[in-house]
Amino acid sequence: MELERGVVGDLATLGELRECAQRRGTLDACGRLVAAARERSVDVVHCIAEWRADRRGTVLNAPLNRALARNPDQILAGSDAVELIAELGDTTGELTSVRRHGLTPFTGTDLDSVLRSLGTTTVIVCGVSLNVGVLGLCLSAADLGYRVVVAS
Repeated sequence: MELERGVVGDLATLGELRECAQRRGTLDACGRLVAAARERSVDVVHCIAEWRADRRGTVLNAPLNRALARNPDQILAGSDAVELIAELGDTTGELTSVRRHGLTPFTGTDLDSVLRSLGTTTVIVCGVSLNVGVLGLCLSAADLGYRVVVAS
């Protein structure tokens, strides 16, 4: 979740989040997890956030989003900032679910329908923003009937 260059990569606008993720080894661990999934032919779905330059379609009702939206280059659709981080390796052919509003990847996205089309019953979660995004992903997944495992 949100393993984008503009979130925790070389283009991150929240330096503290990037530094914490690097210091704790989160980015490399996520890379190892998706590599192991690929080796076992397990589907990987990348959940990313992106915004239009004019912010249309993005509700800025949360203080976090309002603060981030002050940066005109924040996770712009089509920009390098929404590319996945290098630590994930070659993501060619993997699925991506895009969020344009909110704080979690299920609400208002295609994530649930994508997972159901793959026959997914268990979601293994990795990513950043444990206190907001990852927590929300886990709660939503459980509410939708998925078994949830948080990689650590």
